[in-house]
Amino acid sequence: MYVPRLSRADLDDIRAVVTECERTDGSLPLPWTVVDLLTRLLRTQQWAVFATSLRTGSTWFTQGWDMVDGRYVMGVEYDTEHVQAHPLYWQLACSLPERTGDLASIWTDDLMRTVAGDRALRESADLAIAASDGSVDAAPPEGYEMMMCSLLEPAHQLRVLAVLDDPVRERDLFLLELLRPHLVQGTARWRRAHPPSLGLTARQVEILSRVRDGLTNRQIARRMDLSEGTVRTHLNHVYSRLGATSRTDAVRRFFETNPRTLLVPEAVHHDPYGPSLSAERG
Repeated sequence: MYVPRLSRADLDDIRAVVTECERTDGSLPLPWTVVDLLTRLLRTQQWAVFATSLRTGSTWFTQGWDMVDGRYVMGVEYDTEHVQAHPLYWQLACSLPERTGDLASIWTDDLMRTVAGDRALRESADLAIAASDGSVDAAPPEGYEMMMCSLLEPAHQLRVLAVLDDPVRERDLFLLELLRPHLVQGTARWRRAHPPSLGLTARQVEILSRVRDGLTNRQIARRMDLSEGTVRTHLNHVYSRLGATSRTDAVRRFFETNPRTLLVPEAVHHDPYGPSLSAERG
């Protein structure tokens, strides 16, 4: 079995990760202090944690940490992004859990080599890619990817994704495998406090909440200052994502899974270190 030589600083960081995972308050899947330690241990340029619906392919929670213009930028977001609709998705390692059904392995990928080695992928990466909400993402993937998954429940998974500047080494895989049980344990409180939204947007959850209260489409439209057609369109999307056949069925499917849900919070961005220390960290 491969065991790397670790410095005293590495061992201190490993112990600190274990401690922080044990005392997390559940507000985030990975506390920012843990992401900070992992960044130093594994020499990463980017971290992301995604909560994803296996049924719809949508991401309903993202925690991100990225290097932008020499500074680390951190953010938390509740949103709906249909990752499976991205033209590169099924060619990259991020789709391997769906393709193989394997949530136990740690997956790696050379993003640039994967794209450069396939002409169609290279062309699609060079073109602007229209997202499901009409926005445009034209940035091709760069770096080396390392990803681990854990099952939230039968229909949902949590992915922890790291992007490195240099190729993934045996040392990196060893450290992530070593810390994996603690990282997964550290997400348990967050999972209990944040049940999955099944890929619904905040607006769709609000409309469905009003359906649960017995309001008609016309009443919902008046209260939310929407057209009746817009309410109907949102509900059709809800039925599709939940696999529901009626209003009653949609309410049952969603609120049995999310009994405490009121609304999905709007996007929140957080920098616990402040601008001066964030700049130094670059």
